[in-house]
Amino acid sequence: MLKHLPLILFIVILTSCSNSVDNETITINQPKLGSNFTYDEYNTDTTKSERILGSSDTTVGVFVLTGQTYKGKTNVSTVISSTKKGSKLLFDTLYINYETNNDISLIDPSGFSSAKWATIPLASKSQISVALSDTTYKDYFTGELIHGTISLVSSYIGKETMTVKGKSYSVVKIKQLLTFTEESSSETDTDIVTNYLYFSPTFGYMLKMETPVRAYQNGEKEEGTVSNVIDYLLR
Repeated sequence: MLKHLPLILFIVILTSCSNSVDNETITINQPKLGSNFTYDEYNTDTTKSERILGSSDTTVGVFVLTGQTYKGKTNVSTVISSTKKGSKLLFDTLYINYETNNDISLIDPSGFSSAKWATIPLASKSQISVALSDTTYKDYFTGELIHGTISLVSSYIGKETMTVKGKSYSVVKIKQLLTFTEESSSETDTDIVTNYLYFSPTFGYMLKMETPVRAYQNGEKEEGTVSNVIDYLLR
């Protein structure tokens, strides 16, 4: 179990229809200050990957700053997301840079301060790898030194059509493989998480994020998660 490494969450969103072959370029509309997106987030069961009743949360992401300079990028927007879980309101921050070639780059600094930009190949359509974290720390219980790494590989899958509030929009589907590794003098543990992002050039933001149900070698399974947009306001 990789209990030492932080989880990386990309905040995102909706439902897919058909894949299409595309050779065209895309142009991304950049959301203005005050634009916001509301998502319905829920878990999926380990048998049919269907929605688990009672697992829903609502997340609202708001563009609170635009045109910033941050960690070497100069066209950065800050998105603050709030999620209501029972009586609690949890907050998260996402930085998104709109690249000149119509790719985007993301930083979600949750859990560690040395976060690096992860470029998403929306327009370049190339496979992009990045080492997000590389740290050494001491195990609290054993005193052993642990070398922990987090790496991300993002791959362009293709275009799909999604429906938002009764209207159809083209989205770019991206597959992400997150690899978490912990290495000590006695053992090495590796965990791989697959995520799918659905990015809308029209909205300039993600309309869906999905983590499928995971199956382990011992036969156990872990619930999946889905985040779908249910409302939005573009400035």
